[in-house]
Amino acid sequence: MLRLIAAVLTLAVCSTTAIAGATKDCANRKLSPVRIKWACTVVIDANPKAAFAYVARADAEQGVTTANFNALLADYSKAIELEPKLVSAYLGRALVNFHRGKFKSMPTGFDDAANNVVILADYDRAVALEPEHVRARSDRAFHLMDMGKPDLALVDYDVVVKLKPKDHTSYSGRAWAHFESGHYAEAVADYTTSIKLAGKHDRKDYAQRGQAQSLNGNDAAAVKDYDRALKDKTDFYDTKLNRSFALFNLGEYKKAAKALQERETVSDIQWKLLRLHAMDKAAIHLDPAIQALHDTLHYNDWHKPLVEYYLNKRKLDDVLALMAQQPVKHQCTALFFIGQQHLKGDKPQAAKASFENAIAICPKTSIELAAAKAALKKL
Repeated sequence: MLRLIAAVLTLAVCSTTAIAGATKDCANRKLSPVRIKWACTVVIDANPKAAFAYVARADAEQGVTTANFNALLADYSKAIELEPKLVSAYLGRALVNFHRGKFKSMPTGFDDAANNVVILADYDRAVALEPEHVRARSDRAFHLMDMGKPDLALVDYDVVVKLKPKDHTSYSGRAWAHFESGHYAEAVADYTTSIKLAGKHDRKDYAQRGQAQSLNGNDAAAVKDYDRALKDKTDFYDTKLNRSFALFNLGEYKKAAKALQERETVSDIQWKLLRLHAMDKAAIHLDPAIQALHDTLHYNDWHKPLVEYYLNKRKLDDVLALMAQQPVKHQCTALFFIGQQHLKGDKPQAAKASFENAIAICPKTSIELAAAKAALKKL
């Protein structure tokens, strides 16, 4: 009997030691994901009310997939049920739902309003619990940006900058929000600070600052930034196209035409039309550019009526009516190039009206918006 009692006590001590070790491993983010998930499962089996273990197990997953998102949601939701003030659980669940919406096989897609409400509610709860929680603020700001609400995101980014003033990502995040809101000078200032703090070449920041410079009316500075961004020969965020627009705005038509000729595909209507106008203004023979437009007629893309107008195969009123049915970004592109075509035909008043219409509807981040403003200024 004594031996049996001793064996039970020994087993209890070993079990307690094992649980203590598992608890330590579950909380150790430096271990491998497999080890963390195993350890957290041991802890949960021993104590189903260990809220932290559900969060740690879910956090250890390497990304969200169609195969694991249900299990991840279950873990984060269980943690919230057990401990309603656990900020990390709200952040985890929001992130899972954010990725869940991107799976095409899901019944609710990423643009589903209800799904966005669920995500935002978790972020709002996390921020309400800890108003100065950096990740809560930055994650909510990112989601608001993805929802197309940069003005709201700016509120969070302002707090992030205040909390982490030496972190370059604080400024690049806020710069993005300023840029999307149309605050170009503020975006340039924040990208400048981000570049300075990063202490290394960041082609993304240079590319984005270049576009903000152009939209702020400083195309000369924009070209310099685009050149820095392209040092590694990578076309990032349509940097080469944006650089060509900046050169065009500056009146550097030969340079713009040459740059545009270096990269051109059938689908790149902006490249083709801008190249044609750059070649025209530089008095370069237009046959290659005209042939490039003819090539696009083999494809029934949105810009086909616009190309037909350029080739005298369709009347302008017809084109404008068809373009009015397109998304705003396509309307913006069409109006800018119609304005350029009016200039080519020596119709400055018609060009002025077209550029003004483009400025009125172009998205705040559209490179054609900068080009329309530059063209209108020359008139």
